[in-house]
Amino acid sequence: MGARYNKCQGIYPLGICILFRRADYFVQTSLLEIHRKVATDISEYRGYAVPSSYGTIEEEYDAAVNDIALIDRSWVGRIEVTGADRLDLLHRLSTNDLLKAKSGQAVGTVFTTDKGRIIDFVHILIRNSSVLLLISPKNEETFSAWIDKYTILEDLQLKTVTNSTAMFSLIGPRAVSFASSLTGQSLFPNTFTEISSRPFSATLLYRTEFNTDIVDVIVDSSDAACAWSHLLSFRAESKPTTIGIRAYQVFRVSRGIPEMGAELSDQYNPYEAGLYQAISFTKGCYIGQEVIARLDTYNKVKKGLWGVVYSGEIIQAGAEVLKNGDPIGQITSSAPDSIRGKRIGLAILKTKGLHTDDHVSIQSNGTTIAGSLSPFPVVI
Repeated sequence: MGARYNKCQGIYPLGICILFRRADYFVQTSLLEIHRKVATDISEYRGYAVPSSYGTIEEEYDAAVNDIALIDRSWVGRIEVTGADRLDLLHRLSTNDLLKAKSGQAVGTVFTTDKGRIIDFVHILIRNSSVLLLISPKNEETFSAWIDKYTILEDLQLKTVTNSTAMFSLIGPRAVSFASSLTGQSLFPNTFTEISSRPFSATLLYRTEFNTDIVDVIVDSSDAACAWSHLLSFRAESKPTTIGIRAYQVFRVSRGIPEMGAELSDQYNPYEAGLYQAISFTKGCYIGQEVIARLDTYNKVKKGLWGVVYSGEIIQAGAEVLKNGDPIGQITSSAPDSIRGKRIGLAILKTKGLHTDDHVSIQSNGTTIAGSLSPFPVVI
């Protein structure tokens, strides 16, 4: 595709194109050519070509844990919903209370099947005349079809805007102070603000969940290069460290952040995936509500999400976890890299009798690997 001139940054390919590599097609985001110049490698994640890292994995991970990290997360799905019945229908289809939220607020909610199993964990940004859904990567078509299935007479329209926008995330204990300096205003948890000034316009969402602070910055694709450059050059007490997908995955697993196809799956309910905070126990009916309410009322939740710390080669998802020789669950995600000689996995396990630092064994490729259980955040 052709290049388009951006007066803030020079000439860069903007928008979305397709990268042919290793017999696969990967989506190429607005900033890929910029990332190529400074990243150590480009790899595939969820069908997208993304930076693997910019420096050492430990330095990038430590920035997200102790300071401030910046990652291009344009692979997150984004759907704009309009129509008079948008909130009412989304409220009736998901686990959290959307009708109590006001414009400028963001709500995390889970869409479930009639059996209470997870379809997706979604952040909903409520605007005056629309809502913006942040959903799992490459799930826009499937999710939209599922919403359409329950749209009968409602006035509701869905438009995928993933390709026409970009999204970056500031992560870590200093992310909020940095973003506040950037905007010149205070930010409040689970709210977003719209900034419309030079050098770019953006939506800034401040989320506090999974034991961390995250500020998502959403811009038009045409402003992506300007926004990225501004975030890196802005004069503040702390400057962000750019991180790639490898360090982000270690961070995600250490915080117990669920991912589509792993913890977000029709094999599990929201309790098992650690999504208690996204469930309202006072709202009316929604799809899957009877099952989820019964699990809570009758104390039927038998499994939960744990961190598993181990050493050695990476353990693949699906590996069986045992305690005292008895199977208690399986690994759902594994961080791709070790930090200070330790690796982290996520596992959904039978919770009865489990305690922090309990010793477990993992059956992987015919070998037995020793590990220990950790709550979140996992500290290594």
